[in-house]
Amino acid sequence: MIGFAPGSSAIHGRPILYADSYVLEKDEPSYVYARHSATVESFIKELDWLFEGDPTEFAELRRKEFSFFLNVGGAPYRADLQFPFADCFHFGEDVRFVRISFPFGDISVEFGPPRTTNDEYRFVDLNYLTAELERPLLGCETTKSEVLGKLMARLHWAHGLINEFTLEHLIDQVAFNPVAV
Repeated sequence: MIGFAPGSSAIHGRPILYADSYVLEKDEPSYVYARHSATVESFIKELDWLFEGDPTEFAELRRKEFSFFLNVGGAPYRADLQFPFADCFHFGEDVRFVRISFPFGDISVEFGPPRTTNDEYRFVDLNYLTAELERPLLGCETTKSEVLGKLMARLHWAHGLINEFTLEHLIDQVAFNPVAV
């Protein structure tokens, strides 16, 4: 999904969301991706935000450990962590990648210097796909729940330029649009 806002050079022609949904079998997952602007620390704080809201929501998950698969300085790690994650996540800013499987969907996030594009419409006009994705990316499985769409909207690079609820709505729109193979 490419932003269309001719009066805003910050959004116009920039990728807002990427989606990946393929119908191969029943209940195949759908994923939505977006460039994010989070640091490792702010990402972990936002994960905690998911669990901090309504005390009755996710109550059964608050004492459960979740496996975090990480790339820290090029080395793979696995850590079983429990909420609040900020209290036990001590890997520093050298984290390059994190993958977590929650019952409500998987999350994959990469960290590193941003790579942005300026005018994706030039490729559309030529009927080409862009050769490179913006980075760093946050990817969330959106098949099981809408809760990760809220997380994506909060971490999205355009948060503050595009209303958070609008971002959530856009994520919901692309989340369940399967592509037949």
